[in-house]
Formats: sequence, structure tokens, C-alpha cells
Amino acid sequence: MRKNVEIEIKALTPDLLEDYLDFFDHRTFSGGSPYYPCYCCGFNMIAAEIEDMRTAGNRYGGGDEGWKKAQRESAAQMIEEGRIRGYLPFTMGL
Repeated sequence: MRKNVEIEIKALTPDLLEDYLDFFDHRTFSGGSPYYPCYCCGFNMIAAEIEDMRTAGNRYGGGDEGWKKAQRESAAQMIEEGRIRGYLPFTMGL
């Protein structure tokens, strides 16, 4: 039996930060994706900011986990500043 699912689309705002981070922490780029880890923040940064993020990644221990923490931190800051714009889908009634 098919169940109808309603989807609500919300513009990304700072109050949806945790939902945005949860999406990238647990729902996307899984299963060995070559794009993991990613928080889609690099497109909103200048080269010097990306270099600062790389330095932070090394400070956090390097490797995928250091890079992930640095990207996550940068994305959170840019969302708070309104520099990352987008939309988040939410399923209703599940």
C-alpha cells in the first residue's frame, strides 16, 4: 500500500542550522562517496577562507575527521551570517 507523503520546503535560515548540519552529518554523501565530508560551504568562500579552513582541519587532527570538523564549523558560521542560502525539504506526517 502506498502512503502519501507531504513535503514542506523551507528557506534556510539560522534557526534551521541543526537541520542543515544533520542532513550533512547523517543523510548525504554516505556509502563511501568521494565527496564525503562536505557541507557545501566552499562555493561561498574566497580562496583565503578555504585556506583558513584547511589550516583549521589540520589543527583538528587532519584527515577526513579534521576536515569534516573544519567544514562543519565554517558552514555553521556562514549560515549564521546568511552567507549560505538554500532550501531544506521536510517530510510531514512520517
